[in-house]
Amino acid sequence: MGGDAMRIHSFGQGEARGQSAVRLGTKEAEDKEVIYITAGKLWFKTASCQRYIQEPAILIVPAPMRHALSGGGTEPASYRYAVVAGGRLAGGDGAEPVVLHAARLAGQELLLPAAEAVQLFEHLYQMVGFLIGLALSGASASGREPEQLARLGVRTMVALLLPRQAGAPISCCPAAIRSGGRHVAEEVVLELQRYMEWRYSESITVRSLAAQVHLTPSYLIRLFKEHTGYTPGQYLLRIRLKAAARYLQESDLPIKAIAEKIGFNSIHYFTRRFKHQYGDSPASWRKKLVI
Repeated sequence: MGGDAMRIHSFGQGEARGQSAVRLGTKEAEDKEVIYITAGKLWFKTASCQRYIQEPAILIVPAPMRHALSGGGTEPASYRYAVVAGGRLAGGDGAEPVVLHAARLAGQELLLPAAEAVQLFEHLYQMVGFLIGLALSGASASGREPEQLARLGVRTMVALLLPRQAGAPISCCPAAIRSGGRHVAEEVVLELQRYMEWRYSESITVRSLAAQVHLTPSYLIRLFKEHTGYTPGQYLLRIRLKAAARYLQESDLPIKAIAEKIGFNSIHYFTRRFKHQYGDSPASWRKKLVI
């Protein structure tokens, strides 16, 4: 898994209404299309079959299968999709689509006990929603953060699915990352670093970071520190303080406004941490810049 080059190279969202078919699919032989049914009911149709699917559900469709979505109820069905280039997802190299649904996972598709099926589905459902939503919201942003984070999401999905297909319990995501080699662990850490660098002004906790990659907070802390020398909290603090220094140097914003802008709720805590890092209070540090 560590050698796979996975990325999301196209994504979007839409609605399926009535008998009007929305045609999707990719021609690249190594691609998979991940379709995330967010609301409603629809028909998934190929040249040889059709399946009735109700939200919430995830479809993983192999290429080069041409397919279409049409409405399956009185209300339109909403969906998001992403085309994943490279790597392996559920279904392996098979020619048939895989429907990931809590009820179906306990059946013939992955042969999971009901409780594990629900747990796995919830992990995948949250991850697909996060990564495709992130790509959609960041489509016009500068830089490559949405693509990088989407790639992390794809790797996390693989880490969740492949151990199960090999007969391992689904609770072994940390083991899956370890078994994927140093490359996979480094990529998880690198993408979380970029996530914090991109969204440091928002409320970020170790728990929220761990939830995004489906690791326990304690395991994430150990993994992150092993590869960076810092805990996630320490790394985030360094990013915020560097941003504060830039604002102090390049803007006339009040100290309180800078503290709020970089994610601090308390100006007193911000001042204390800044002084510990730079040796002066923010106000004194700024004054020395103009001397």
